[in-house]
Amino acid sequence: MDDDRKIIMAVDFGTTYSGLAWAQTRKVGDLLLRSTPLIRPMANAEYSSCQPEIQTPVTQWPDAASGGLEGATSDKVPTEIQYSNGTYKWGFQIGEYGQRHQWFKLGLDPADRGGTSSALAHEYPDLNASPPEYIHSPEKLVTDYLTALRKHAEQVLRYKLPESALASTPIEFVITTPAI
Repeated sequence: MDDDRKIIMAVDFGTTYSGLAWAQTRKVGDLLLRSTPLIRPMANAEYSSCQPEIQTPVTQWPDAASGGLEGATSDKVPTEIQYSNGTYKWGFQIGEYGQRHQWFKLGLDPADRGGTSSALAHEYPDLNASPPEYIHSPEKLVTDYLTALRKHAEQVLRYKLPESALASTPIEFVITTPAI
């Protein structure tokens, strides 16, 4: 394993929408990414040995029909989760209708348990939103949602990179932290 090479997966965990982007910190001479409309490189990428060579945002998300990489195309995915019969759906998988948890990230602030998300629920009513008094804790909602993002990120990487590269390259997740 090459010590200065890794894959960095950036996670923008937002209150209403979330996003993913990834990059490799060092170019591998014979590694060619498969051509696909699934992921597009960002413009004006930095090229140096210490910075990622190409930053690649994820723009394909599972939806209610596909469940895989051929779903919805968007720069971001809704930060929403829905539970049913011991399983969950997230983001575009939920579809237009059905109860869902929204703004649950705000429940992580111990000083504001139920305050901000309740205020938002009253200010911006959504008939499909689950009541602010969660059946699940904010920690459970966040854990399940971030797990879904991680699984999707890994699926994208398996599609884009050879298995040998994934097996020999560490993956580092970097998650945004909001100022509260």
